[in-house]
Amino acid sequence: MAKKSTARSSKSAAVTSQTVSDAIQQALAPFFLLLEQQQAAIAALQSTTDAIRQTSDDNQHHLRAIHQGLVDGGLASQRGFADTAAAAGSSAPSVTVSSPSPSPPRQQASPTLSAP
Repeated sequence: MAKKSTARSSKSAAVTSQTVSDAIQQALAPFFLLLEQQQAAIAALQSTTDAIRQTSDDNQHHLRAIHQGLVDGGLASQRGFADTAAAAGSSAPSVTVSSPSPSPPRQQASPTLSAP
């Protein structure tokens, strides 16, 4: 009789253990689903971050190329001006560009007519 009671207790304990395990899995299922969704969102953000980083690197490369082109163009213009001035010789007039100095306000003159 003790063997039957022990067998029944073991079977009952196994059923109870399985029931508890099932209850825990059901209770945790929403959390596991949320965890999977968060992992998918993190992966998407990582992918977006990588794409933004690549775009930033590409833009920086293009801006450096544009800047270098502008620098090279400016240097070529300066050499061209120097070559033109050298070809014209020293008798060529010199041109200097400067910003104008502020002038005092002018008084309005009354209209006058004069004959030549």
